[in-house]
Amino acid sequence: MQIDNEKLLKLGKKYQKWLEATSVNLDAYKINGNAYYLANYTSKFSTKIKAYAVISPDSNDKEEAMQAISPHFYFSISSNNILDSTAKRAKRDFSVLEKIRDYLKIIVESEVLDPKKEIIYQRSLNILQSMTDLQYEMIQLWEGSQSLENTVVERGVFTDTDIEKVMHYVILTDLIQYKQFKDRYDNCKDFDVIYENRNNPEIKPYEKYLDSKILKGMTSEAAEDQLKGSLDRLTQNQYLGNMSESEIYDKWMKSYKEGLDTRVQKEIKMLRYP
Repeated sequence: MQIDNEKLLKLGKKYQKWLEATSVNLDAYKINGNAYYLANYTSKFSTKIKAYAVISPDSNDKEEAMQAISPHFYFSISSNNILDSTAKRAKRDFSVLEKIRDYLKIIVESEVLDPKKEIIYQRSLNILQSMTDLQYEMIQLWEGSQSLENTVVERGVFTDTDIEKVMHYVILTDLIQYKQFKDRYDNCKDFDVIYENRNNPEIKPYEKYLDSKILKGMTSEAAEDQLKGSLDRLTQNQYLGNMSESEIYDKWMKSYKEGLDTRVQKEIKMLRYP
């Protein structure tokens, strides 16, 4: 979809005030075939947005313009959340975690552990393998979000389906993180045993595969508070009990939409048009 950027900017500048700069989001939301764009107004001395306007080169229908407000904020806020959160998580370096996983795997497969310790080592191995598998899902999620963004940019228009997708990506990002942290936190003290056991004669030969400082960083003393903080942030300190993955997803999506609605009502107060 070809867009006349100068025409859009001119439309947006109709509502610009003194010492302000105008920018226009180039992704439109269509109602009855009419394209609506979101214009942003910032101070020339700051990047903080002072006001908005919904503009259209196709129509002067204020009622339609009002209908386009929520979709615009739903899409832009969710897209920014993906850039802030999903990108950061997808680019996280998991190489150290993989080294620890491989260290545990070598020991488990060596069959030098007594039955009780083997349970602990195997459980930690399974958890770390799950965390790395989930990281691959996170990378795929980020790639999917980028593919969607490219499609929208090429099309020049976002749809209700696109809005649902970006919201899905936001919630799935949090859900993947939750799954990565939950079992690790619940079984954090397993690494206290693994660290203390590192110098046992049966285990000592394997220290060449992993620095003991890395193992110490996995103990409850070093990692428990950080893991708890991450979980508290994701759950907003809500008790999830034995909720299933789909129940957690639905709960978080409902809460996210409510938060978006609250945010939209706040942003509407900054509208200059309509």
